[in-house]
Amino acid sequence: MTSQSAGRRRRSLLIGRMVVMAGIALGGVGCARESNLTISVDKYVNTAMKAGSNDPSGEPLEVDVVVLTSGDLSRDANRDLRLGSGITSDVWFARHPSSSSAQRFDVPIRQIHRQTLVGSEASPSKLATYQFQGLKEKADMPGKCVIYVFPEFIGKGGSRLPVAPAVYDNPNSDIKAFIGVDSAKVSTAPTFGQFIRRD
Repeated sequence: MTSQSAGRRRRSLLIGRMVVMAGIALGGVGCARESNLTISVDKYVNTAMKAGSNDPSGEPLEVDVVVLTSGDLSRDANRDLRLGSGITSDVWFARHPSSSSAQRFDVPIRQIHRQTLVGSEASPSKLATYQFQGLKEKADMPGKCVIYVFPEFIGKGGSRLPVAPAVYDNPNSDIKAFIGVDSAKVSTAPTFGQFIRRD
């Protein structure tokens, strides 16, 4: 990481942290009963629509936080959501359970938490906090739990970008992610520098 990008990241953490508290009540040997997810965002996010221009600013970013139980992962319709599948965010949104795709995923809508995030430049003076309610009906269901964070990065022409999601396998109570732009790759397809990572 360059000193410039490191400084940009530190600045974003100080003045523009987006906090997503996901109270996920999953018992047994799966997710912790309260899995708190913190998403920090860079100064600008979702900038690929303006790739090649002199405008570094981004656009609001839709993010899906998806909680999957062992039962969900066992379904054939969801085999591409299993760990190691290599799924990218564009595939998730194209096959979203609410889509008309014949290959749509079979995940209860109540386990999908959507929020719109913006870069820290848009709200430098206050903390933005988003609350996601727990999945209480799953509280007594043991087994594996996987949490995906899928950002819907959009490129020129409105196409979704094939960016890898952040993935958490049986997470502990506190998990973190960082969404940003790699300034060295803003002109390079297919992701144009857009990324999310576990933090």
